[in-house]
Amino acid sequence: MFYNCTSVKKLNLSSFNVDAVTDVYAMFGNCSSLEEIIGMPMPGADNKVNMSQLFKGCEKLKALPSGFINNWHHLQNATQVIEMFKNCKSLESLPTRSDGTVLLSLNNATSLSSMFENCTSLTFGEEGKLEIRGISNIKNMSKMFKGCTSLKTLDFYSGSAYITSQLTNMTEMFSGCTKLKKLYFSSDLFKNTDLQGTNVFESVTRCYVYITNAYFSFDSAKDKLVNKCGFGLGDGPGRNGWIIKKQ
Repeated sequence: MFYNCTSVKKLNLSSFNVDAVTDVYAMFGNCSSLEEIIGMPMPGADNKVNMSQLFKGCEKLKALPSGFINNWHHLQNATQVIEMFKNCKSLESLPTRSDGTVLLSLNNATSLSSMFENCTSLTFGEEGKLEIRGISNIKNMSKMFKGCTSLKTLDFYSGSAYITSQLTNMTEMFSGCTKLKKLYFSSDLFKNTDLQGTNVFESVTRCYVYITNAYFSFDSAKDKLVNKCGFGLGDGPGRNGWIIKKQ
């Protein structure tokens, strides 16, 4: 609808009715000057919606519209979120719970590929807490955080335990996250992924990964990171698992 409107700086969508909408693909794609969206509603709670590339290329958008934030839980109905926020270089935050955690409920999505790629200002809050729920069917997380150069800490243990039954692709997932220093994972995240040659941690240095044991043993997860991703053996047990460091 607004795709490639490169001169638009402000939109007021308060009067829009999108209850029956099922596709918002690239709705604001490449709106590179867009700074503010007022009152953007979300599609009906029961709708299965394609949200891929929804805000892709909105380089000056610092915060999501209030209507979108207030109905953040509707993301659970999104069937596609590929490149949803890609190149949102000014986006600083996402909706958080009272404990500062960003919650993503994505019951119907199968790919998170490039969802936050090149979101160079995004930090996921002071502690980097990201909880991902309802995505046992996720197969692809390639380039999900690629180029997130402000990201320092990412803690998604509580969510990652629910990801892994189908996940096979983590290619360049954290590539270019040059400030990333701490990651918290469930060991299950690595269960079905072959990390060889995937550049998951390309350009990441001196980063500690805290692996918590789940169904897939932390020893197996540790071995994959050490043998295929250039991590060292680290400092021994921590948080019921192993702490290993990227050299």
